[in-house]
Amino acid sequence: MAEEITKMEVEGWGEYRKLILAELERLARSIGDIDRKMDLFRNDEVAKIRKEISDFEIKLATLKTTVDLKSGVWGAIGGMIPAVIAALIWYMTKGR
Repeated sequence: MAEEITKMEVEGWGEYRKLILAELERLARSIGDIDRKMDLFRNDEVAKIRKEISDFEIKLATLKTTVDLKSGVWGAIGGMIPAVIAALIWYMTKGR
């Protein structure tokens, strides 16, 4: 009788072992699928972030050009004020 129980336990364990291995393989495939989907998602997100950074850099360069131009114009106007005042003073004193 002890041999019979042992034989049944061994045969039962063989079937159970097959079920466990099949389940582990299924879970491994599922994890692989999830990993691939996450990689695709990450790649899409990275591409979106890179595009946003590129757009931001273009806007920043445009803004910098605008500020540089306006600064140059205001600098020229600021530099001309003393020159105009000096010319007026010279004209007034030279004219007399």
